[in-house]
Amino acid sequence: MRGRLFEIRRPFPLMGHIAFGIIDRGYNILQVRVSSLCPLSCPFCSVDAGPITRRRRDFILTDPEWLAEWLKRACRYKGRVHVLFDAAGEPLTNPLLPDFVSEVKGTGLALSIAVETRLYPTDREMLLRLVESGVNRFNISIDTLNPEKARWLSGSNAYNLDNVLDLTLFLNKELGVDVHITPLWIPGVNDGDIEEIIRWVQSVGIGGKVPPLGIQKYVEHRHGRKIPGVKEWSWSLFYRRLRELEEKYNIRLVLRPEDYGLEVAPRALCPYRRGSTVKLYVIGEAWLPNEYLAVTTGYDRAVTLISKSVSLSTRDIITARITSDRDGILLARPV
Repeated sequence: MRGRLFEIRRPFPLMGHIAFGIIDRGYNILQVRVSSLCPLSCPFCSVDAGPITRRRRDFILTDPEWLAEWLKRACRYKGRVHVLFDAAGEPLTNPLLPDFVSEVKGTGLALSIAVETRLYPTDREMLLRLVESGVNRFNISIDTLNPEKARWLSGSNAYNLDNVLDLTLFLNKELGVDVHITPLWIPGVNDGDIEEIIRWVQSVGIGGKVPPLGIQKYVEHRHGRKIPGVKEWSWSLFYRRLRELEEKYNIRLVLRPEDYGLEVAPRALCPYRRGSTVKLYVIGEAWLPNEYLAVTTGYDRAVTLISKSVSLSTRDIITARITSDRDGILLARPV
């Protein structure tokens, strides 16, 4: 994979960056990202992950106890939360994932623990370890039941759909873990596949505490990959198509936050706001050209520092202005 792998460990702050650590979007759930690596090169990837990435750097967390400490900090304001291990990549690329899950469970602050994954690469042994560590649900992305199309949509000839389906049933039927199938609906590409997936889910009886299917809308992202010729649907058209399939197959497809046990909750306090001026340590290159990974001098937040006119170096101390603080993800520019 192009770019260098940056290990995140104590004392590096685990809030403030979109690629790693903890993200709070104002509900009783925290997203936890322990790896931005991915073995696949999906042609629709919203974060341009995988072997063909244009990123300059990827990130991986290597200190499970440190993550637990940051979870405790966030929960001072939120109380107990659902925890979702997702990624700007594939969470299962971090071999310490079971240890992270175990540490999160050990805090006593997790209402539930879910992992969002394509189940590649993994095996039964790893999945069993994750369940024993505390995972309650797997959100599994399966976009087609056609093996050839699955290899194309994953961007990898090594992707084994039959193995993914076998592991899915192993989780739900043998281990008794909740499984939530989350296909991406790509207009004109897998329309028929979506219906086939619905029929498969119904025939094998996939399920749990949440509805068995959570169909995702294809959305083009500025820095993500796009499939040529695909026209993105409006949200109104997307929901209309879902309702048509609901009626056809007698299954719930239009879901709400409460279906996942989610509700609005206080946000973890972010000490920095848009427009404020801060001093930052430059750590090194970040994902994109002209982006740098930085931390506040108090080591309480990670920051993406954007500098197009001035080239920065590791260990530089920069005065910068916060230009975005949405969901506690901090972007800044030198002043």
